[in-house]
Amino acid sequence: MTTAELAIGVDRGLRVPIYRQIGRQFAAMIERGELRRGQRLPGVPQLVRELGVNYRTVRQAYQYLSQTGLVEIINGKGTFVADRTAAGRETRTVAAVGYWPLDVHSDRQDFLQNVYRGMRLEAERMGWSCPYMTPAGSLVETWRGLRAAGMIVFATSSELIDPDGLRQAGVKAVTVSGSGKALPMVRSDDHAGIGAMMDHLFDLGHRRVAFVGASQLTHSVRRRMEAYCRKMGERGLSIQPSWIFISEDPVLQEWEEQERVYEQLFGSDAPPTAIVASSGYVSMSLLQLLHRHRVRIPEEVSVGGYDDLPAMRFAAPPLTTVRQPLEEIGREAVRKVVAMLEEREVEDTVLPVELVVRESTGRARES
Repeated sequence: MTTAELAIGVDRGLRVPIYRQIGRQFAAMIERGELRRGQRLPGVPQLVRELGVNYRTVRQAYQYLSQTGLVEIINGKGTFVADRTAAGRETRTVAAVGYWPLDVHSDRQDFLQNVYRGMRLEAERMGWSCPYMTPAGSLVETWRGLRAAGMIVFATSSELIDPDGLRQAGVKAVTVSGSGKALPMVRSDDHAGIGAMMDHLFDLGHRRVAFVGASQLTHSVRRRMEAYCRKMGERGLSIQPSWIFISEDPVLQEWEEQERVYEQLFGSDAPPTAIVASSGYVSMSLLQLLHRHRVRIPEEVSVGGYDDLPAMRFAAPPLTTVRQPLEEIGREAVRKVVAMLEEREVEDTVLPVELVVRESTGRARES
């Protein structure tokens, strides 16, 4: 079957990488049932010849499809549409399911990429595979379409998980950064992380400390805000209403939302001398905002971040942050779900974090 018959083509004018264009077209045909279970896809040389692309691009396209669980690559035989029925589930595959898109070929270093990298590496070490996908409908509905033995869910909120439905469907699943109430969980110690950051700021003389977070529904942001409030209370410090800002923008990148943060924090009679951010992206956005308003960091305001993404050490100034063991979170999630598949008892895992002090925090300015 030729690419013309399949209506496969590429558009070099699009910003979408060529391999993803190819992969998405095959994925759409598989989902529509135009390519049947077990059907062989065109060989790499054929696509290279007919589409005018290189071998690496075609291999990337097929690897992309393989990571989604839609195809199976068999060395020496070719690439075939995967069996995603119940009969095809007897496989050493643990699926990672998240509510955000992930480019498995990207070198980008963020929370999702690093945790998933740990999953993939641990799965490979144990002789398993771990494709990443976004859910199609509910988790149970997604499970029914998967060719996987177990599932790891990047859980932002308990509302996204139906534990009873998953159990009734026989799904062996764990969550990353969840609450631990719905399913077995793996996460880092959010309370200890914010606690260490707050103690560091207190030691520098700060008493007016603000908290800026994003997406309050997420378990991790809730825990970090709770830790902030508790540490302020332990010091006998009252929290001004203007010192807590929770944005619905998950990375606080919109200009208007950033300006609302500035107006709320610094438009009051008691502006903060330090700000604690709930995530790495939020802390980077805060730096952008403060630079725009010519606020000197840390001379006028100290900023503490989270996640310790690589970009933080190169920020201006380099960010003091809480380092999470992101790859280890992913590795432990795989070990836990495999243990469940082997009918072993599992418990929640909370991994330690580390405070990394850099140049974005300094002595509190005098009132």
